[in-house]
Amino acid sequence: MEMKDDKIFATLFNPAHMEKSAIVIFNTLSNESRLLKSLTLV
Repeated sequence: MEMKDDKIFATLFNPAHMEKSAIVIFNTLSNESRLLKSLTLV
């Protein structure tokens, strides 16, 4: 997880679905989140 300016960038990882993860951006000013990219690990 990393915070830059007013946004938090995080990598989501679910151990139950080890091949799936995602990058999410959360805007702290507007309380909105956005899925930047969904990744499938091989």
